[in-house]
Order: sequence, then C-alpha cells, then structure tokens
Amino acid sequence: MLVAIVAAFVFTAPAGAAEIPPTKECSRTFAKLLGKYMVQSEGSQAKAKKANRKFANGLAKAGCISDAEPVIDWVKPSPFSEQCVEASKAANEFWKPVTRRFENLAKRQRARERKLNARSRQLTKRIRKLRQAGASEQRIRPLVRRQIQLMVKSLVSGMKLISDQFDAVTPQASATTLTMFELISLRCIGGKTFQSAFTRSGKFKEPAARVIHRHHLMVSFSVLAAMSEDVEGLGFASASSLSEEDLKGLPSSRSCERPSLDALLPTLLCEASAPPS
Repeated sequence: MLVAIVAAFVFTAPAGAAEIPPTKECSRTFAKLLGKYMVQSEGSQAKAKKANRKFANGLAKAGCISDAEPVIDWVKPSPFSEQCVEASKAANEFWKPVTRRFENLAKRQRARERKLNARSRQLTKRIRKLRQAGASEQRIRPLVRRQIQLMVKSLVSGMKLISDQFDAVTPQASATTLTMFELISLRCIGGKTFQSAFTRSGKFKEPAARVIHRHHLMVSFSVLAAMSEDVEGLGFASASSLSEEDLKGLPSSRSCERPSLDALLPTLLCEASAPPS
C-alpha cells in the first residue's frame, strides 16, 4: 500500500528523462556537481558560464535532468505541455510536506512576535504616561531596560526561526533544488516568468510557475541550504550585499540571461533574506 502511495507522487518522464522527486542517487550526484560548480565558477563570468555548462551536462549525463540546454540557456518554454502539467503536479506533491513544516515554523514565530509586540506596546504606553506625569528617570529606567530586553528577545526569536527553517529544508535541499532545475529542463518555465514567480505576487497561468510561486520561499531556502558550504561567503543575510554585477545577472523583462546558478542566485538570495510575512 505504501509503495502504491509513493508511486502516485512520482512523475516518471519518457525514457531517458528524470524523475520527480529525484532519486537518492541523483540527489547525491547533484550535491557533488554543485560542489564542483561552486569552485570552478569563481573568478569571472567566463568561468561561471563554463562551470554552468559542465554542471548542466553532468546532470543530464547522469539522467538527473531531462535536457541540459534549457539549464544552460533559457529556451522558449512549452508550459502547458502534458509533460509539464504532470511534472508540476509531481513537484507540488513533493514540496507540499516541506513547505507545510516551513510555514508552520513561521506561524509559531508570528504568534510569539504578536505577544512580544503587545507587551512592548504596553510598556511604551506606561513609560509615556509616567513621563507625562513627571516621574523620575530612576522609576522609568527599569521599564526601558525591560523594553530593550523584549526587543532583543524578538531579534533572537527571529534568528532562531531562520535557523529552524534551514533545518526544516536541509534534508531535502538537493532534491528540492534539482526538482526546480528539472522543471526548467523540461521547458516548463521561462526566464521572465521564473523571476516573477519568486519576486512578485499575483496569479500565474503556467502550471510550473504556479507551483514554484506557491513554494517559492521554501525553495529559496533550499537552494541556499544546498549551497551551505558557501553560504557564509555569499552574504545571504542581506539583499543589500549583492553587487551591481550580481543584480545584472537577473533575467530582465527585455532579455533572459542563462538560468545558471550564478544568474538565479540573486533572485533567491533577495527572497530568502526578506523578513517572514
């Protein structure tokens, strides 16, 4: 029975194509090739482009994505093909449990934050009334210290949320990121739509775009978790750390850059660094 349930959530493309969710072997292959990419892409755009081609070709040769070319250079998508519809459904089923855990952590954090904010507002009102009444600073100072403690507690809580969310996505980070690349590989999404799915609100007609948008924050964290050995150097904690050169790598409305990691990463970094809503 369990085998039948699992099988129902597995998209197996035509012969020679990859599976969604990926096999364990493909997840390991992806992690290995990603590590090589991170080393080989350093230094220049030319090196990054060459490393991206090797990365994509390696995944395709191992049967872990269906086609390397759409991962090397954006191609005209066929988002409504039967293959893309089925692949998008499989990706959604694969990502749903992880996104649920991811979002539940944020919900609990928001509940804690509401309580802390309520206590902080009460202290603010009390401090204001005491000052209006001419109370001494000696009487007000302990309340100010308490308010600062609440601010620190809120900050620590937010930092713990980010850590917990990374922990939630890490076990399947490689598989999640590889699934994203397989949707690109199958020509289910183009460059402009891909960027919009991560950075804009609204409705999307394309099945893959709808799925990516629904899970975009979890996928963003997963990409960073998959690249965890280099995350510190990437400065993911602040979107402002992105250089002008990084931002130029984003697919624009007029031209779509290649969908390589060096081009996609700024979009994902900006998204993952945004405060939880």
